[in-house]
Amino acid sequence: TPLLMRLAEVLVTGVRTPPPKCQWNACRAIGQVYQSLAFRRSSCRLEIHALLLHALCHEAGEAANLKVRIQAVQALAQVPNDAALWGQRDADTVLAAFCSSLCELTGGAPDAPRVDDRQRAAYAKSLRSELRVLGEHWATCSTSPPGQLAQAGLDRAQTALQDLLGAEIAATRACSAAGMEPAWPNP
Repeated sequence: TPLLMRLAEVLVTGVRTPPPKCQWNACRAIGQVYQSLAFRRSSCRLEIHALLLHALCHEAGEAANLKVRIQAVQALAQVPNDAALWGQRDADTVLAAFCSSLCELTGGAPDAPRVDDRQRAAYAKSLRSELRVLGEHWATCSTSPPGQLAQAGLDRAQTALQDLLGAEIAATRACSAAGMEPAWPNP
């Protein structure tokens, strides 16, 4: 599938190259590639995945534009639940990007263009929601405990994770204190 490999290379270039609208569109397209039958059947899917995952994780963890970051996080949540795509290195890369993006919500990227506070608050709320989805997807797909790099990210993001999962943590503690198991709704 040379065509799919070439498409992946072009999308990676698009993800990395401003303007943000082009980056946003490329991230969205990568999410669609992950869901395509052509990707799932490709003899080159692991090589394609390596290219796409690296580009998405970079943008999810470091993009100055929050809309690009949101779209990269959404695309990462489209990576199929296939053990070949969620080995230790790939799962750790996703988790490190997740942690980096989550930490950014508390401080903001120093070189990010300034947007009005209401607009940033709306984007931050959306990113927080998409990170919850990605975190659940990671937890479902990852087959091994976090490696050293990912664990360091988790350690840095501890406060931000507690903020993101505050309601769940409080409910778990309340259930534990009452001697009950928490009842989580199915997504």
